[in-house]
Amino acid sequence: MTFKEKYGDHSSETYDANLDISKQNLSSLEGCYKEIKGNFWCDNNKLTSLEGAPKTVNGSFYCHRNNLTSLKGSPKTVNGAFCCYNNELTSLEGGPKTVNGAFYCYNNELTSLEGAPKIINRNFDCSDNKLTSLEGAPKIVNRNFTCFNNPNLKSFDALLETKIKGKLNSDIITDKEFKEDQKLFNKVNKNLNKYRKLKKLLQATKVG
Repeated sequence: MTFKEKYGDHSSETYDANLDISKQNLSSLEGCYKEIKGNFWCDNNKLTSLEGAPKTVNGSFYCHRNNLTSLKGSPKTVNGAFCCYNNELTSLEGGPKTVNGAFYCYNNELTSLEGAPKIINRNFDCSDNKLTSLEGAPKIVNRNFTCFNNPNLKSFDALLETKIKGKLNSDIITDKEFKEDQKLFNKVNKNLNKYRKLKKLLQATKVG
């Protein structure tokens, strides 16, 4: 059943509050509102695509526990969290470009992070996938970057340019080469944090 069949065609309208259509056995979001002013839940349905989803969500967007193989049709801007975990995603291409909260894409079939937003203002979790590379990872993560249980992941190099203000959690990978990469990244990130603190201190001194 599609959204349109169950609720009617609202594709040209804005919904001014939270909208929860989870657990409705929906197979399509065709006919859904073009904008949601609050949070949007379409999780625990039978969606294979996000085509027809709202273009803008001012809160968080929850599409976890469906049968999604692609993020095409996602809103371009999500002002809260974007939760697409527990699906069958093989790529993040087509997903939102701006996510002002956390981004959870764990427990999918991802082999790379190409298509991920460049900036994540809270946590980023890509655990339990089939990643072979971290190419395409966000450039800035303002909380934790978590990538547990990606047994095919051999290199950490792609993260060396990623600024992470939280901590990195990837200890489950046992590959020796990966462990060396992790040590190097942690050292670089630690030095970056020291540099930021020193710079802030110097700026405060100049102001004084």
